[in-house]
Amino acid sequence: MNTIFRMDGPLNRIGSIIYYLIVANILWVIFSLPLFTAGASTTALFYVIGKVVRDGDVSTIRDFWKSFQLNFKQSTFVWILMLAIYGIIYINITNINMFGSMSKFILPVQIAILWVYYI
Repeated sequence: MNTIFRMDGPLNRIGSIIYYLIVANILWVIFSLPLFTAGASTTALFYVIGKVVRDGDVSTIRDFWKSFQLNFKQSTFVWILMLAIYGIIYINITNINMFGSMSKFILPVQIAILWVYYI
């Protein structure tokens, strides 16, 4: 019983991981408020959580900000590209009736593409 509540015990480790998750997710929500930066904040979130899993010793806010700045350009470009592809697939699915008899074939193909892209 004495080993559970020690500073290097499992309860402290689990509590620290939960704390890092909460702080990182709050930062992700704040930095994703302008949808333009959602890609960079997602990249920073994955960086911080990966560092928590690997090292366990992390400065959440400092590491989040460092990764956000470092990966801003490339992750924002990828995020905008992904949004454009989602938009094209959405427009295709909503306007599927324009294809007439081909819509029975095109709709499942578009849904499959969307599912694979989502995964």
